[in-house]
Amino acid sequence: MNLRMLLPVGALSLLAFSAAPALAHEHFYDVVLTGAGLSPSTATGTALVTLDLDLVTARVEATFAGLAGTTLGTQLHCCSVLAGSGTAMGAMANTSPAGFPLGAGSGSFDITYDLTDGATYSAAFITASGGMVVDGLNALINGAEAGTVYLSIGSSAFPDGEIRGFLVEQAAAAPEPGTSALMFAGGAALAAWARRHQQVARLRAPTLAA
Repeated sequence: MNLRMLLPVGALSLLAFSAAPALAHEHFYDVVLTGAGLSPSTATGTALVTLDLDLVTARVEATFAGLAGTTLGTQLHCCSVLAGSGTAMGAMANTSPAGFPLGAGSGSFDITYDLTDGATYSAAFITASGGMVVDGLNALINGAEAGTVYLSIGSSAFPDGEIRGFLVEQAAAAPEPGTSALMFAGGAALAAWARRHQQVARLRAPTLAA
């Protein structure tokens, strides 16, 4: 499913037709957290990451247990070269936002990131993505779609990350057949694009320093 929604006005008609069969404003990603690729830790965890393309947010709901150390922070990383493997830079500016349990060996958290806010992203990530907030937003959304974004939890034993897991998108439900359903979806796609276009237009003016 193509999440590259931040398109020029000239592509509007193409968006309406391509989005109609499988219109979705929320995309859900499963995450299995282990030490694989980061550390020899035997800790485990799971997470659900929800990208809401109307609100332009990323919600991370996670639980973890058995850390060798105690928690220092959490981070979304983007984007590795290959889907499901490799490492990438941290995309978030605040690695211990409100709701994250610091100093714990096990626990859970529920964090929602505002992806329209430049303060959400690390300056290095914005610079690497192209220099503007909208570039970071595009990179994160497209990276999630491509399977090159992962969630990590760092601890006192492994500050750079004790456990992590790549985002794996849940299968979308099959669309209902029928001409009327497609017409409705096309109209909804136009309305959704218009909302996103207004949000992105507001983002294009400011930039973040490296």
